[in-house]
Amino acid sequence: MKHLPLILAVTLATGLFAQSVPASKVPKAVQSGLTAKFPKATVVKWDKEGNDFEASFSVENRSISILLNAKGEILETEEEIAANMVPAAALAYMQKNYPKTTIKEMAKITRQNGEVVYELEVKGKDLLFDTNGNLVKKN
Repeated sequence: MKHLPLILAVTLATGLFAQSVPASKVPKAVQSGLTAKFPKATVVKWDKEGNDFEASFSVENRSISILLNAKGEILETEEEIAANMVPAAALAYMQKNYPKTTIKEMAKITRQNGEVVYELEVKGKDLLFDTNGNLVKKN
């Protein structure tokens, strides 16, 4: 009985994060949504995020992940990018605020409504910038 709070905490925390799902458990509509947009996707790894599905894969040596709803509609696309694709103002912000720190990951995120943000990961934090390079969010 004294372990019940710990068990509940672990159970709740586990449910809040993405969980790996075998392709056989991914609805056909979701798989079709992926192949319609990315027919050359290889090495697909599936995760479940709430009611949505995340597919992580490679296309022509580019790492991409997409978030799809149960109908197979793409909600968000995240593509790994090189520094020359990041807005200059975002890189200047990073140099000023995180000098001598290596950016671990750079990605371009395109949301379903067409909005584009750039995600830069440094020191375990994700910083999001708009297309002009203005900081919009720090996670």
